[in-house]
Amino acid sequence: MLTKFQPNQTYSLTALNSRHASGRATETEIRDMIAIGAASIAEKDPDIKAFTAQIPLRDVAPMLDLPLQGLPVGAKDIVDTSELPTQLGSAIYEGYRPRADATIIRLVKRAGGQIAHKTVTTEFAFLHPNKTRNPQNLNHTPGGSSSGSAAAVASGMLPFAIGTQTGGSIIRPAAYCGTFGFKPSFGALPTIGMKTFSWSLDTLGLYAPSVRDIHLFWSALMQSPQPMSMDDQPLTIGVLTQNVWNEASTDTHEALAKAADAFASKGVKIIELDWSELFSQAYDAHKTIHDYEGCRALAWELDEHADKISPVLMECLMEGPLVSRTDYLEAQQIAARARRAFAELQESVDVIITPSAPGVAPESLNSTGTSIFNRFFTLMGVPCIHLPAYQNESALPVGFQVVGKSEQDDRLLTLANYLWNGL
Repeated sequence: MLTKFQPNQTYSLTALNSRHASGRATETEIRDMIAIGAASIAEKDPDIKAFTAQIPLRDVAPMLDLPLQGLPVGAKDIVDTSELPTQLGSAIYEGYRPRADATIIRLVKRAGGQIAHKTVTTEFAFLHPNKTRNPQNLNHTPGGSSSGSAAAVASGMLPFAIGTQTGGSIIRPAAYCGTFGFKPSFGALPTIGMKTFSWSLDTLGLYAPSVRDIHLFWSALMQSPQPMSMDDQPLTIGVLTQNVWNEASTDTHEALAKAADAFASKGVKIIELDWSELFSQAYDAHKTIHDYEGCRALAWELDEHADKISPVLMECLMEGPLVSRTDYLEAQQIAARARRAFAELQESVDVIITPSAPGVAPESLNSTGTSIFNRFFTLMGVPCIHLPAYQNESALPVGFQVVGKSEQDDRLLTLANYLWNGL
């Protein structure tokens, strides 16, 4: 039996700002919130191990009028930072210090965020686990590859963090750790200065302690704040039963059914959507594209430092050259056709709900779990957000992802906030 999960929202900027008619917290309140976060890091991170490097925060006073108001933002350790090492979860890059910030880092700084924490990633954002542990239960995986970012926000150590997704590396850690994770539309956030694994799939995304905080973070980076206002049109939600539906646990089935019932009780129309053979082909095409591009993106590392690459990553890099150019182009064509078909399917609904992961975080630190419920949507390039709605009898979080329409990220966040409030 699932019960309501309460995500950690002690480090929520929108909650703090809402206390004031001006919509802006005071300098003292911001400083106090940062102090609480620092104390949380000192208390929790020795066990959770979410960070690879930290530097002192600057004075917040010059940043108070900017959207992020001087608060710290964690950056996944495959994103270049000029003030902190970027080690990519690999011994190959131990101590490496880029000369310049990645574009996303510069956008954070322009918005008044402080990049003072690098968060743990798996090796080159692939599958080999790193040191981070799940804040809900230290014996369970936090997921991958954005494990440090998800764990830092889920535990209340940071208010915002940056992650990336090539398969399921934003949504799955959010699900396992119990926080909100947002994968925007493909290309919405610039990946310049981020270590590439697959140039057709890599997507930057965001973590925050609420949908409203995700929206604030997103708006600050996009430099185009949009109000979260609902229209009066009745909503229609599609439930998409994927080709891997049988891999979903009882908890996951119950979470989706429980959410659908809650939405239906508020007048939302729920319809079942059909999974087509073309979508199954696209699901398989993800791996073809992923492997073909991955072995090329990591060509230098493979040629010069093969002895420092983990066996699980080496297996992928060895499979990549076996994918022919013909197979790769065919996979890209399948993906393009599937995107058109998926967009047509979405015309009948406002959003889609579907599992974020097969179940709760597995009790293992030797695996990061699986992206089987995420990779199709990554390939489609559509925005997705995880809602940490419930918990099982072991107090492990289990939620679902809400999938929006391509390039309608603001609309997805508005609807996700409405749905969250209706659970």
